[in-house]
Amino acid sequence: MRTECKTSEITTKLIDRYRSMIGRGIDRLSYTPLSENEKERYVHMTRLSTENLTEKWRTGRKTLRTEIAYRGLTDYPESKLDASLLLDAVINLLDDVYDEAMGKDEMSLYIVELISAISKMSTLFSEEDRDTVEAYFQKILVIAFSELLLRDRIAESSSHEERLSHVTRCYAIKSMDMDAFIELPLRAKGFDEESVSRWVELGRVHRAISIIVKDLDDLEHDRRVGEQTPVVILCQGSDAPCMVLDDCVKHFEEEAENVWMLMPEEQRTIGENLYAMIGSAVELYEEN
Repeated sequence: MRTECKTSEITTKLIDRYRSMIGRGIDRLSYTPLSENEKERYVHMTRLSTENLTEKWRTGRKTLRTEIAYRGLTDYPESKLDASLLLDAVINLLDDVYDEAMGKDEMSLYIVELISAISKMSTLFSEEDRDTVEAYFQKILVIAFSELLLRDRIAESSSHEERLSHVTRCYAIKSMDMDAFIELPLRAKGFDEESVSRWVELGRVHRAISIIVKDLDDLEHDRRVGEQTPVVILCQGSDAPCMVLDDCVKHFEEEAENVWMLMPEEQRTIGENLYAMIGSAVELYEEN
């Protein structure tokens, strides 16, 4: 069993691994028609683009989903780290491109990093991995569509029960962006689909509560830039937004407890850390 490191040590390890992986592409510049001066400028730009992303991982401004899985799953297979980190990079970059208003120079950093990450993905994913990732990107499209749909439904809700239903559904759908990061390592370890699905459910619960916590932390920023998260919408149109969120978190807690209770004893060691991390996420919510 892996000895658990401090979170900061794990974050540093994963960021260094990602930087090294992206940096190996720069070493192939001898095959390009760039002059030495142009090559130096290119290297500087690619390093800036990588730093733009990894600094957000380091400070927690963007979620490093690979770290959640690495911390949560026993004996995470190192062979899947590079593929997971690349997928993490692509999803984080696409999320910012979709959500954030940015100038041309800043956008260029995101495009450079996206191309760098995507160019490496084809060599790292097995056939089974590719099926997992294809299904994952379909889920990302569903998330984007559902967010727009459910925002309106939350805003138009006229009762606590109706708001709770739409908010819970919204965060449940958003939490699917954790799925592949649980599936890739567990399938590599040979677990059957029933076992994988149980841990995917727990990964979603942790992710859903974590998104709620982040939305609360970012409330003032999101209001200022016009980002319509469920928390922002609740605070605009509900006299008791905290009651809705409290009941929403309680729903996810109970869901995790139900999955855990039905989990065969011999499988609990696979992700007992992940289950404990759900409790920590609830504690963070209660501190808000």
